[in-house]
Amino acid sequence: MIDMLANEMIKKGVETNFKSKKLKPGSIEPYHVFDDRNKKYIGWDAEKLVDKIDEKIEELKSIKKMNGNSVEKVKSNVSLKLSNLYYRMKLLADFIRGPK
Repeated sequence: MIDMLANEMIKKGVETNFKSKKLKPGSIEPYHVFDDRNKKYIGWDAEKLVDKIDEKIEELKSIKKMNGNSVEKVKSNVSLKLSNLYYRMKLLADFIRGPK
């Protein structure tokens, strides 16, 4: 699963000075949040959320790489990290598609 994660477009955006705020202006409001675990992101903008998503993708790839391309013996809960990443990405999609 980790091998299928990609953040190349985020990196390209950084290289070309694309501001993630352009994805959708404003900040995440309570009506954008459909999962309780994402309530802590209320008030964040798209740029901050994209940065956090990129950071977590890099972290997961690093964990796997530093442990011999496996996460079987990793002490941190990789399944939870993947789940949290999924819900952050879902929140970003809900925010972009949702009302202003």
